[in-house]
Amino acid sequence: MNPSLYNIFLKTMPESTTVLYRYEFPNHAQMTNKICHFAQAQLVQELTLSLADIQNASASLFMDFHIDVIIDYLIRSHSYYLNKALPEIAQTLNEVIRISPDQDWFKRYASPMYNKFMSESEAHFLYEEQYLFPYALMLFWDGKRNLHNYNEFSAKTFEATHPHSDTDLPGVISLLEMREKEFKDNIAYRILIKRLRSLELDMRLHTLIEDEVLVEKLKLLEGKFV
Repeated sequence: MNPSLYNIFLKTMPESTTVLYRYEFPNHAQMTNKICHFAQAQLVQELTLSLADIQNASASLFMDFHIDVIIDYLIRSHSYYLNKALPEIAQTLNEVIRISPDQDWFKRYASPMYNKFMSESEAHFLYEEQYLFPYALMLFWDGKRNLHNYNEFSAKTFEATHPHSDTDLPGVISLLEMREKEFKDNIAYRILIKRLRSLELDMRLHTLIEDEVLVEKLKLLEGKFV
């Protein structure tokens, strides 16, 4: 993508800059220098459109992207969740607890629930980065050649065995919204709910791309090589 086209892209879709920075995609200069970054720029556009209208987000919008581009996005989003979004929410929740007249309720219910979600999310991401992503890249780049190194790991194995969180973000949000009347004028509480809703939206799209794009692509490849 030449610089002029890239600038037009950002001007016509300013929201895309949020996605670029959120997932630390290559900067302007890098985007214009490598062909692979053209696909990343296209991915950023689709991510932006889908996040703006999550109800109509579709796996079909991402099926044309190669597996390596999809995995690059998934790893970047893991980094964003673990290093920024989840810790910032935890910090904001602690601030709400600090100023709450009913700290015991938050410490007994909200805080343990959110901490459990964080811990289970980390285990989920680690499993994917240790098993699913290397397997997917191997199958994408090398085909059948190194398949024996993966001890019969497959897309079906991943679907059956990868760790899921027993706690979901909508549940955390619903629990915290029970105190909305008490905290409706409190800025820390409003920031907390806003960040949780934004993360829930983001992770919903992440899950769609992982389950309905990456895993489905793997099944197609496995049909050729397995």
